Amino acid sequence: MKHILSTSILLFSVVSSFAKTRFADKETVMKYFQEQEFSEAIDYLKPAVEADSTNMTLLAWSGYAYYMSDRTHESGDCYRRMLTIDSNNTTALHYLLLLGDSVSTEMDYARRLIVLQPLK
Repeated sequence: MKHILSTSILLFSVVSSFAKTRFADKETVMKYFQEQEFSEAIDYLKPAVEADSTNMTLLAWSGYAYYMSDRTHESGDCYRRMLTIDSNNTTALHYLLLLGDSVSTEMDYARRLIVLQPLK
């Protein structure tokens, strides 16, 4: 019984420490955004995105922070990565349209947005 308990405690501490380094805190990110501290948000989010490059929330937050910092290349990278995960993600399509990847690509994004959100 002691062995199971100690193993459970060890496993919990490993998982807890991993989760702390892997994910970003929503309240912290929203505070950076509200204060318009986009460079700080980027610095805060970068390790979390590197640890989990398929997390749609982290990619969207990072893409927005880059967008608001006029770092359009990095913003586009985040939103294009989102589209590889979910090709119908309206947030990614919207920002990629705003970023203006290329004329043909923009038209594709616009068509997909119209199909996905015909009333907007």
